[in-house]
Amino acid sequence: MPQLQRRQELTHRIEEVKVEKRHIQRAAQEMARRIVLDSLVKDWLKASNPGVDVRAYLIEKLFPSLVLGCEKLLLEAEDRGLVSSGSSLGDFNPINYLAQFLMRHNPRFSGSEQSSYVRGMRAVLEQLRETMLEMDGNRLVQLRAIANNKLDERNRQETLRRLEHDRRQKAFQQQFNEWSIMQSGRVSLQLLLSALSGLEQRFPAEMQGRVRMPRVAGDQETLMDEGDYVRTLLDMCSEAPSDVFDLVVQHLSVCAEQHRQNESSTQRHKLLSELFHMCDAGRTGALHRKRVMDTLASFFASMDDDERQSRVDPALWSAFNEEHDELSEEAADGEAPAEESASESVAEEAPAEPAPSAEGAEADSQPDGQIPLEAPNEDDADDEAEQHASRANSASPTAAQPKRSEPVERSRSMAPLLRPDTSSTSSFDPDVVTEKQFVRLCENVLVGVDSATVQRFRQLFSRQYMETEQDRASRLLRHKLNAELSERQRAVERLFYLMDADGQNWIEWTALASGLRAYREGVLKDAVAVAQERLSSRGWPGHRLHRGDFHALFDVLTASSGVDRVLDVLNYLSEVAERQRADKLRAEQRRRWLSGIEHSALVAAASLEPVLQAVFQALLRDADLHGESKRLSASIADLRRSEEKDFLRFLACTPDDADTVIGRHLQRASGDVRFQAMDKGRPQHVARARAGRGVEMWNPDKQEHEGAFVAIPIVDGQEKVLGVLSVDTLLDPRRTVFTQHEIHFYEGVATSFAHAHQHVHVRRQLLRMAESALSWIQQNVSKVLSIHLYLVEPDTALESCLRLMQQTDPLGNVHSHVSPPRLVRKENLFRQYLFDVLATSEPVVGDAYGERHLAFPLRDEQGQCMSVVDVSIGEHRALAHADHAQIQKMLRLMQMAHREMSELTSASKRRPLLDVERRHEESQPEVVFDRLVLTELHRYGERLSADAIAELRSYQEPSKMIHEVVRATLWVFRRDEVESGVFDTWNSCRNVVNSELMDAIRAFDPTDGQLLDTARLQDYLPAVGHGAVFKHGSLPAEYLFKWLNICISLVKHTTRIRALALEQASEAQ
Repeated sequence: MPQLQRRQELTHRIEEVKVEKRHIQRAAQEMARRIVLDSLVKDWLKASNPGVDVRAYLIEKLFPSLVLGCEKLLLEAEDRGLVSSGSSLGDFNPINYLAQFLMRHNPRFSGSEQSSYVRGMRAVLEQLRETMLEMDGNRLVQLRAIANNKLDERNRQETLRRLEHDRRQKAFQQQFNEWSIMQSGRVSLQLLLSALSGLEQRFPAEMQGRVRMPRVAGDQETLMDEGDYVRTLLDMCSEAPSDVFDLVVQHLSVCAEQHRQNESSTQRHKLLSELFHMCDAGRTGALHRKRVMDTLASFFASMDDDERQSRVDPALWSAFNEEHDELSEEAADGEAPAEESASESVAEEAPAEPAPSAEGAEADSQPDGQIPLEAPNEDDADDEAEQHASRANSASPTAAQPKRSEPVERSRSMAPLLRPDTSSTSSFDPDVVTEKQFVRLCENVLVGVDSATVQRFRQLFSRQYMETEQDRASRLLRHKLNAELSERQRAVERLFYLMDADGQNWIEWTALASGLRAYREGVLKDAVAVAQERLSSRGWPGHRLHRGDFHALFDVLTASSGVDRVLDVLNYLSEVAERQRADKLRAEQRRRWLSGIEHSALVAAASLEPVLQAVFQALLRDADLHGESKRLSASIADLRRSEEKDFLRFLACTPDDADTVIGRHLQRASGDVRFQAMDKGRPQHVARARAGRGVEMWNPDKQEHEGAFVAIPIVDGQEKVLGVLSVDTLLDPRRTVFTQHEIHFYEGVATSFAHAHQHVHVRRQLLRMAESALSWIQQNVSKVLSIHLYLVEPDTALESCLRLMQQTDPLGNVHSHVSPPRLVRKENLFRQYLFDVLATSEPVVGDAYGERHLAFPLRDEQGQCMSVVDVSIGEHRALAHADHAQIQKMLRLMQMAHREMSELTSASKRRPLLDVERRHEESQPEVVFDRLVLTELHRYGERLSADAIAELRSYQEPSKMIHEVVRATLWVFRRDEVESGVFDTWNSCRNVVNSELMDAIRAFDPTDGQLLDTARLQDYLPAVGHGAVFKHGSLPAEYLFKWLNICISLVKHTTRIRALALEQASEAQ
């Protein structure tokens, strides 16, 4: 067995040696073959007759397959013994064999590239290509290389785009869930559009031309699922770079967070409404304003310091609403921090003391007209009022009596048509708050709090807000009296509407007097005589009753005959007038056209162009329908007064005269009939007018024709002539004349245009005044980022919209919009705070797109919001007490200036206060605001008493800021000495701080004579905010600092006023 085993091992070893020898032999052969192949391959790198490009082509396309095929062919021939024997080929065809090999070993479908020869050929090909690229003039290869590089880059960019698209899609999918999704799992399209509308406002430069806002042709109330949401945003950002896309995502995340907060605030509003109705025990629709504000101040004082710092003290809102009272020292000047003012209010959560009696509470603050209370919810409210009437009247004889409007002095008062519908808004009343106002005022304090804080507020308010029985009875009686007053005013207005059939805005006294005397066989004879005497004593001319006189007449009749009797008289006269109206259709149409003229002023964005268009449309339509299709020509000219002469400047006309009339000046010396109409104050009708015969015509087509001509004076509310409306038929080939009803209608057109012109004029003055006020706020309150001024305009029968007229930049420059954008509530869901101001006429704290906003209303005479000032403070939650007080003070000055400008259109001439007013009386409305600011300037001067002088002189080494303030004050009066360095030390300044300096400060008028160099003055003035000087412990220095800032503001605005006066003077010449 061992021998057999050894024999087997030896045999196995011999076989292994044989195999190893064969492997070695094959490896040697392969090595020899590879050497031959490598040498053959490298031969292609040698220079030869074919060029490099030819060799590269052959190596790439032909030789890798052909050489291998030839090798196989030779091996096959050798195996068949055809190479050495030289015998005939027989059935072997070398060409077919080679063809079969090439077809079977197509490099596109076979693995021939695995051959070492082929691999060597590829290496040679790369070297040849490099050689070709280095050769000059080989343009084809270079183009191929460039094309390949571009293809690679395109593929890389496509990969990046695909990755960016996936990133954006994923971001929008995740963000879809950030919104407070409805139960259906969808998001409102209107909500998304409102969010996107803030992009251009927040990032105007970044969004320009980079983001395509979605255009929605269908219903914006559509609900979007996740797919629609993502597709809409992807399409919008398809061309936006990555940084802009990140801004869009960030903005939408902020909007989603604000939307969730708005939903939580909706629940708070419901709770606050329930609290209002719980406290409104009398169901009068109103609560006592002072008690509400005191309770809010008490709750504010009970909050933590951190919570108070992010909110506005209710005491500041109360100060803003006290438009007729001077601000207190602390509230006006910011000399007490918010914490101190809050601590002065009631801090204990204890029941309030019993309310004061009617003599103390109600009699001191009477409403200036009708109080806009909501209707009682109970049917027996009137009965309850009558039950308590005697007690309320005995306790407070004047508390529940609304003021009756007295007869005005020959007033052409503004028509009620020229006022937006206010049924959905609440007017400001100094005594009471409505439900909307209550909710909004509470929300200013509760913004951002949790539900537990809201419940604590409800408990505190329900305990502290207490009303006496007399308070409720007084308010119920006042509600009843106001309802009766409203009913009577509506009846008077309806009667005036029926009797003013042609829309001339006046009625004949004889027509009304005959109707009054016929009532119940002359029972009102004596009352009518008394009323006529009362009107005559106030300057009534005695033959025409304008709207104001008409209302005043029935006020007198009500005082003498009672409400019930007058309502019965009004119903009787209305029935008579209804029966006597000859042409109801004509009257209705003319009334709509006149309403359209006045409505155009409300939506004109302080522009007169829409008003002029409405005037000419009314004239031409009336001529077509009620004037026998006359061919009318009309023009409007305003009266300009200069130191030398008066002249008419033609503003607009119908298309026939546009080329020859617009821009013309007509002098009084011409003796034109238009001046006669203005001097006499009534229409002048020329039945057969001809150019050159007292009627100036510049259209050559009218020179040889005759026709009717009428000139209607345009008169404002106090009989001041504004211009003239001219209407003629000189281009009508027929000989036509104007009938009496047509002339009356033209008078109505002129009156409506005067109302509209007055409205536009006051708004223009408001915008010019706002330039100084907004710029002053922006430059003096450091935390203010921007300020926007909106005008209120009617949008629908129940809603109003806002027009963005002005806004400031970070430097304080005011920019006016040429085409002001309109903001509608349903399209601006993230700026609802603006429309809350509009609805409540109250200041509002709100958030929009991650920024805190303080919105303030500017109110008209009726307490309605007519303008909104939106102050943005960015990421700050609240302003310092001093800064907030300064903003409110400036806005109150704007409010007072606006009211005075409204009165300037009808008030008599007053004594100017500013030097710029004395020298440019034509520009008086432009400087009303600065005159009020000058009054504020003198108020600070009066505070610099002997005690203030003594305090300043007592300083031994004051702070650098106090020294700079005093030196800047001395620069105003001793410029050369200050600039030469005389007052660089405090001792030199202290020596001249005396009574003479204070007298000079009190008498100083920065608008008189040569104006100060404000830029140079600001170099000496410390660049700090209000209240900063007071922190250094010097109240007199704070007064001087405010005095200097007001001087700078006055000088800047006076410079603009003088430039405007120069433009007007050059235009008059």
